[in-house]
Amino acid sequence: MTADARPGPLTRAAAAAATACAPLAAAADRDARLSGTAWAAICEAGFCRHFVPARLGGTEGTFTDCLLAASLLAAADPAAAWCASLAAAAARMAGFLPAAGQQDLWRDGPDTLVTATLQPAGTARPAPGGWRADGQWHFATSASAATWALLSCRVPGAEPVCLLVPRQDWRAEDDWDSTGMRATASGTLTMPRTHVPATRAFPRQALLDGSPPAPGAGPRPPHDAVSGLAFAAPLLGATRAAISAWSDAARQRAWPPGAEDHAKLTLATAAGEADAAALLLERAAACADQPPMTALDAARCRRDYWLAASLLTTAASRLFTTAGTRATSAAGPLARLWRDISTAAVHPALQPQPAASEWAARALGCQPGSRSP
Repeated sequence: MTADARPGPLTRAAAAAATACAPLAAAADRDARLSGTAWAAICEAGFCRHFVPARLGGTEGTFTDCLLAASLLAAADPAAAWCASLAAAAARMAGFLPAAGQQDLWRDGPDTLVTATLQPAGTARPAPGGWRADGQWHFATSASAATWALLSCRVPGAEPVCLLVPRQDWRAEDDWDSTGMRATASGTLTMPRTHVPATRAFPRQALLDGSPPAPGAGPRPPHDAVSGLAFAAPLLGATRAAISAWSDAARQRAWPPGAEDHAKLTLATAAGEADAAALLLERAAACADQPPMTALDAARCRRDYWLAASLLTTAASRLFTTAGTRATSAAGPLARLWRDISTAAVHPALQPQPAASEWAARALGCQPGSRSP
């Protein structure tokens, strides 16, 4: 952690959540869902309220604090940190709702859990007083525990719209069966035809652009400039935990002659990769905390989420393949951490394209997608 990346209230509270979640991580992975105790710890730490407006009782916190807190929790349980980080991100997205919609969402307090999807699915059509929508949304993290859903919908002949829908209007299907991040329960959300009032809707493009949701609102970073942070933060903490697990196993292992120096090189390289990733993520978070961003700033942040994820997955693979048979058994933590890291890294927000192309185009002074400056 750099001197500028100072822990805030969420990071300080996340230490208690990590203590609560650590002994539950293996069972959560086996059961493919977080326990009520883990969810209570996440809520108590303040992840759900972190980006909620202060006027509605929220923390209105920083991206830096969220990064540090999520990575701290991920060292105890990556899946719990993934759910916590995305809960915070979903509330940030819900901050683009009209004031009346925000009041509906947080009328019972700022710790309301929201599941959110950005990729348009299902269909919404204009209806008197709002929208009529239905459909299915896959990979809805924490849908089984959430009480509201923010759903991105296709609109025939128009731009997509984001709709806020209460729990009674949709159901969560338990069809998440993944190699890693099993406890995130990122299953399918299904909604029959439902009326959504206009006060619970906003254009998806407003979120993508970071357009102020209401007159007088301050600047917001574009969505692509910050979305990858929510997914990369758990990767960082999980890799740090993998380094710790590898080191514990190495201390007890009888290394063959000449192998100890290679083991030390492995550890030093993996730790350096994790440190480099942390620096990239902390810089991106600091940039997001000081809007407005330039187009090049936003592209650099998006590039750095991919680079950080690449460094972290490389470090995790390096550790896993050199830990020895005993350390990589299913009974130990390293195998679970490696599965979680490898699974998390395939998220679209952490892929090299179009992040690399967009940054390079901006750096060369040409429009993204063009062939030359």
